[in-house]
Amino acid sequence: VAAGAAPVSSKELLARLTAAGLRLRKRKGDRGIAVVPRVVFPDQGVADIDLIAADRPATESRVFCASVFVRDAGGRFAVLFSRRRQEWGPPGGWREQGETPLQTAIREAREETGLVLDPGLLRPVAYERFRLRVVGELGELAGDLMQVYECVLAEDRPPLTSGDDGVEGGRWVDPTELARLCGGLFWWPLAEHLGYA
Repeated sequence: VAAGAAPVSSKELLARLTAAGLRLRKRKGDRGIAVVPRVVFPDQGVADIDLIAADRPATESRVFCASVFVRDAGGRFAVLFSRRRQEWGPPGGWREQGETPLQTAIREAREETGLVLDPGLLRPVAYERFRLRVVGELGELAGDLMQVYECVLAEDRPPLTSGDDGVEGGRWVDPTELARLCGGLFWWPLAEHLGYA
């Protein structure tokens, strides 16, 4: 108090912690993993991103894109190189009109890797909340959440295609190689929490 502290209500304390990025808002039962500040995207947009583990789907009306960690029977991951982002990662992309987030993840996996995923094998494992600081050239997002799924295949290294126009180099990698390719990316703490490294 002598140094300037002032008593506040618990509601005010929580609001201040959240505003400072020291507390992560989430639904009951979900688990906050990390707050990653000031992520810069290729269109020069900037966002603070909350990484949240959740085994329930995110609120569909807020989901603007979806991705899926595809694992084969041997525990390898399907990854591809995004030319726009200049980085490796799992298949995923923007939601199209009329699609559910699940349909988006399945379509993107097919377009980017050639894999036709069984909808019954996909399960939600997380979502990422984007809090825009700077709107980039692509404009405002259609929502603030990216739904993240996991899909474990019964096959060992099924063939991957070369992908669509925006991606290349699809391949299967073990957890060590996944960490080498993606360990420095903003979403990596989520992969670690999910046991992928």
